[in-house]
Amino acid sequence: MHTVCIKNATVYDGTGAPAFTADVSCVDGKLHLGAVDGAQEVLDGTGLCLAPGFIDTHSHGDSCLGNPHNSLSRVSQGITTQLAGNCGHTVVVLNEEMYREDKPDLTPSPGLDGPEHFTGFGPYLAYANSLPQVENTAFLVGHGNLRRVAMGFDDREPTAGELAHMKAMLTEAMENGAFGMSSGLIYIPGAYSRIEEMAELCKIVAQYDGIYATHMRNESEGILDSIREAIEVARRSGCRLNISHLKVCGRQNHGVAEQMLALIHDARKEGLRVSADQYPYEASSTSLSSCVPPKYFTQGTEGLVKILRDPAMRRQIRDEIENDTVADFENLVLGCGGFGGIVVSAAPQTPAAVGKTIAAYAQERGADEYEVFFDLLEANGDGAWAIYFDIGEPDLMKILADPTIMVGTDGVITTADGLCHPRAFGTFTRALGRYGRGKGLLPLEAMLHKMTGLPARTLGLAHKGVIAEGMDADLVLFNPQTVCDRADFADPHQLSDGIEAVIIGGEVVYSAGALTGKTPGRVILRGQG
Repeated sequence: MHTVCIKNATVYDGTGAPAFTADVSCVDGKLHLGAVDGAQEVLDGTGLCLAPGFIDTHSHGDSCLGNPHNSLSRVSQGITTQLAGNCGHTVVVLNEEMYREDKPDLTPSPGLDGPEHFTGFGPYLAYANSLPQVENTAFLVGHGNLRRVAMGFDDREPTAGELAHMKAMLTEAMENGAFGMSSGLIYIPGAYSRIEEMAELCKIVAQYDGIYATHMRNESEGILDSIREAIEVARRSGCRLNISHLKVCGRQNHGVAEQMLALIHDARKEGLRVSADQYPYEASSTSLSSCVPPKYFTQGTEGLVKILRDPAMRRQIRDEIENDTVADFENLVLGCGGFGGIVVSAAPQTPAAVGKTIAAYAQERGADEYEVFFDLLEANGDGAWAIYFDIGEPDLMKILADPTIMVGTDGVITTADGLCHPRAFGTFTRALGRYGRGKGLLPLEAMLHKMTGLPARTLGLAHKGVIAEGMDADLVLFNPQTVCDRADFADPHQLSDGIEAVIIGGEVVYSAGALTGKTPGRVILRGQG
């Protein structure tokens, strides 16, 4: 029997209730309130806070499950459980072409990492369960995967047969324990879908009381309509809805957070089950190709690259971006105030651009900004990523101050030397330090509830998120006076301050600023969490 005892800690139990001082023990992976004799590990909690392990409601960790550096990015900020597979793309439900695209990021598992293990959620579980995991992981299945397998990149409504195929793949995933479906409606092929398709698929999600997590169709000029669309999908289907990384993008749109929150609260008053998560940063991050209108991706990114070899097509795309002539297109370039607000974060074929704004890189080359932008896409394809400075802090703070909005990283990182968004390492500690303690947005018990009890209840993780007798022994011990993020846009891999220890399944997985080597994490299936 393995036991860990945390003595004399200030306990925030995850319910939002005031703190109390207590000893808490972990006995065979479960919590016991009080000390136990002969504990194998004793942690001194004097002057420290003890909370349930943080639950990351918006992770992309499925793409690199079992990767130690990605695990470090999570547990070093107190995360013990992640909901992976967001924004419509997952590493489950793949055809051969999609498998080849995703394989470089997959953690090797000899004999279990062939393409046949990624065609459906059931076969995928053998691979996932074979990997040593630090954190716990639950999974969504991506709508983009379902659509691409059924009908490729076609910009049209699905036929009855294609929709039935998508429903069958989704049903298989739900039957085998997926938590629901995610969508990325600014990405291809999700951008080609219509509300009727989403509602029909979400009826399958609703049958299993799953959750529909959506990266909405537009987070800038069309954000209010996009929220209405997401809510209408929940209304028509009866499913639970989670709006991913709630934010106001585009400098011209700042100031609408209050209206956004009102739509969500009104939907709840109607009886709809609507939730949302947020990362507290003034910049977003996604592929560089997302700056191009969706209609140019009907042959995938490879097709776009071919288009960009034609100067006339470059001029046409430039005109559509500069003059904002494409309906239902989230114009990231204009939203960032031009290329001076877009920092290249990944460009394998043109590494000299990484870490620079496109405007600065163009000036360095003595070239036109749009031509440099197109050159980056042509050279790097899907490998080109960027950070977009398009979010206003007043909107950010208004959303974070809402006690019903959860916290999610939207993060993933696989190596210690790649430029990434600092949210991968600092989301939760930034909420606690900069905005909780520093700006006083919420009392500590309320901020912690957004990270623990609230997401556990929202996702149906019945044994997590609360410090109580018999609950799963997932805990974070931190210093309330020093906890804060250190990761920034120049060095996004810096570990947070103030996280003293993280415990998962009764095992100390993070201490003294490093992973301990323990891998008690497991795959969590819907209904078993």
